Amino acid sequence: MSAWKSILVAALMPIVGQHAAVAEDLAPAPPSVEKIVVSLGSPVRMEALETMLDELRPLDVEAGLRLARALGRSGGHAALAGLRELLAHDDVGVRTTALRAVGQIALRAERVTQVVRRGLRARDDGERHAAIRALGAVGDARDVPHLLSLIETEETDAGDRAAAYEALSRLGGVSIPDIPARWRAWWRSLSVPGRADLNRCLFALDGLGEDQDPTVLREVVTRLGWLDVPGVVAYLREWLTQMRPELRREACHVVTALRLADLREDVRWVRPMDALGVYGAAAEEALRVLGDGPTK
Repeated sequence: MSAWKSILVAALMPIVGQHAAVAEDLAPAPPSVEKIVVSLGSPVRMEALETMLDELRPLDVEAGLRLARALGRSGGHAALAGLRELLAHDDVGVRTTALRAVGQIALRAERVTQVVRRGLRARDDGERHAAIRALGAVGDARDVPHLLSLIETEETDAGDRAAAYEALSRLGGVSIPDIPARWRAWWRSLSVPGRADLNRCLFALDGLGEDQDPTVLREVVTRLGWLDVPGVVAYLREWLTQMRPELRREACHVVTALRLADLREDVRWVRPMDALGVYGAAAEEALRVLGDGPTK
């Protein structure tokens, strides 16, 4: 193993504390690179990971494949940042493995999802199939028309069609027979009414009183939030800036349910301000799901 590959091996070991899982793909870290391991932190800090990738460019195919697999196993927002880098790799195998890892981590980050969508135009079948499946985990309603076109068009590649059915099922949280007309009917019954229900519940939560039970409203938002991820993110970001602890609590719950990595910094910012103990536990759970370390 070359010197820089040894550095890469050591750097990956502390990612999100998943030592055992990563060890299946990577050899033990040599003690000579202890400073690099410490600089990355545990969980890995995004800035440190980006610095490491800059220093190790260009990644050869073997290193890229191993890194993609390890990041997929580790999970978390910093691992997602590393995968975004690998999605631009020259090798189709590295890109395909990175797409699978994005689906495995299943955190929604708009910049990563945009790159995944570009994979829908890939010439390689495996890369394209991986991109379609990944959208089932990180996509939203904007992806449904394309997925429906894949299952409805006779000329669609069989692998594309199978991946599209899988993505639709995962995205919508439903199980429907692989019959295009059934899926089209499902989307017709959900797209407009579902968006209306989502907006109604977001508005109701926005005016929530301290003595009101938000459980039913929150359930609707977490179930239908994928219909308008940008709109939900805008609402939650606003709630997290307000001085109403009950709204901050609800925002943290929805961040956790929809796995919204784009709101990680917002949650970290409000977590230490919970003097009344209203939303601290919800914030910690959101940060845990996003792969963050404990806050102080």
